[in-house]
Amino acid sequence: MEKIDILKYKLSIIVLCFNGEKYIEKAINSLLRQNVNKEIIVINDGSTDNSLNILEKFGDKIKVYSNPKQMGISYSRNVGIEKATGDYTTNFDIDDLIEDGIYNLMLEKIVESKADVCYCDYDEVDEDGNYITKSKYSFDDEVLKDVFKSYLLDKIGPPWWNKMFKASYVKTKRFDPSLLIGEDLSFCLDVFSDKPKTVFVNKVLYHYTQRNTSIMHELSPKHLHFLDIEKKSVFQNLKKKNEYQSELETFRQLMITRAIHSISNLLNKHTKKDVYNYLKSFCTKQTLKQIIKNKNISKSIRFECFIMKTFGIKMHMFLVPIYKKLRNKKRRK
Repeated sequence: MEKIDILKYKLSIIVLCFNGEKYIEKAINSLLRQNVNKEIIVINDGSTDNSLNILEKFGDKIKVYSNPKQMGISYSRNVGIEKATGDYTTNFDIDDLIEDGIYNLMLEKIVESKADVCYCDYDEVDEDGNYITKSKYSFDDEVLKDVFKSYLLDKIGPPWWNKMFKASYVKTKRFDPSLLIGEDLSFCLDVFSDKPKTVFVNKVLYHYTQRNTSIMHELSPKHLHFLDIEKKSVFQNLKKKNEYQSELETFRQLMITRAIHSISNLLNKHTKKDVYNYLKSFCTKQTLKQIIKNKNISKSIRFECFIMKTFGIKMHMFLVPIYKKLRNKKRRK
């Protein structure tokens, strides 16, 4: 087979920066090292630190667009999509790490396969770059037969940063600014509902950094926004058409378990009362019963819901530290 000249194709790499002076220079340099035809689009989301001055030092090597004030992840990513001029589009988070050659391999795969979406495997690292765990996702087939079904059943991870999209395919797609958490989940729900031809690079090329200062580590009503994703029009339209009903129900239940885990993980002596009230607001016995019966959801999650339903939310909260230890032990294997 004739080797594909990937330099014929331009890749738009969208980067968000809000007060990222600690990471932004290293991040941009790691992208500049990538030997592909690229444009690096940085959305400066109203930074008040030295981020903009650092970005300006790169000159015309990158394209910088500044929001007048902090507008959030969804708004900024939408700006990036609108400004992108490449044949393909991807996203990079400034505190993460990537392998040299990541975009070469993904471009080769997506172009060669004439696909709409390509994604690679990833792992998680701590703030010092030390390995924590590999992603839970794995695939036997390089071309997925029913990508939307796989997505609804949580067989494809929701992050954008390990995915590359054909630009023409996502030009009409937008992130939902009303969501303060789960933006990627919602965006990919919209994308995969169109059943794009999707291919997979079976290599760990992206290293996602777990940071204790991220939004996921702050207890607030934002975590309940996971429950709002089912209100998306694509979700409701499929329900009206009576399509993917069991898969949509699994997806809905998985959003509930994401909310349970994200809230429970923030339990400490200061947040105890708030954690209880948040969980009580949506963890009804009927909801928990439905999750327990769903064989598409992992046994460990169903077990936690069983404990909550049978013995109550306070017992669940008492066991949260044990759940955490067991999950971390399993993930590090």
